[in-house]
Amino acid sequence: LAYDDRRANPYQVSHAVWVAMLASVDHLACLRDSLFHWTAADHAEAMIHTHGQAALVRGALENASRAIWMLGPSDPDERLRRRRLEWAESEAQASYAN
Repeated sequence: LAYDDRRANPYQVSHAVWVAMLASVDHLACLRDSLFHWTAADHAEAMIHTHGQAALVRGALENASRAIWMLGPSDPDERLRRRRLEWAESEAQASYAN
């Protein structure tokens, strides 16, 4: 991704992929922590929430999919186009928040 990053600077493709993967793993870690309560070294209790845990699964899948979508094309121009699309979407979301 070094070639892509040089062309996309400062909105590097590798950073976008890294953030998406981190967010996915973070959602999964939160899911694990919300599911299991270890009462002993060899015993855990599970707690199922009807809605919250599904949202964590969705967040993990969405972010993992975003990383795959960004890395999918073999054409560097397409990867750069996708990074720019993602950046434009982030900018639009930020403008709504302000």
